[in-house]
Amino acid sequence: MMGYKVNRKKNRREAFLPAPFALVLAAGGLLALSYLWMGGRCDALGRRIKLLEEQKDDLHRRVVAEQVKWSNAKSPSHIEQLLQRHRLVMSWPDEACVIRIRRPSEEPVSAEVPAAKRQYAQRVGS
Repeated sequence: MMGYKVNRKKNRREAFLPAPFALVLAAGGLLALSYLWMGGRCDALGRRIKLLEEQKDDLHRRVVAEQVKWSNAKSPSHIEQLLQRHRLVMSWPDEACVIRIRRPSEEPVSAEVPAAKRQYAQRVGS
């Protein structure tokens, strides 16, 4: 064998990036991707919330409109117009035919009230 020396400095294999620096770089990239993903999710949720709020407002307007229509439809003048339009002959009952039931809070029930004037609920049938 010949006696020449091998230069160990030239034969040494070094990593392109040192391990701690590569770890920090990978963690930073992971954090950046996580930030972008969270930003996208927040934007998507914001758009969904805005859409749902618009739908809620639209439904509220529709409910109010239907309540106005219903209150107009059940007014006595409108009922009389419908009766005339459909040629139904009906009239309001006489005052003598109307039975008024008072709530217990209006009139206290006591022993002084005769049994004939007391009002009871009755279940008919089984």
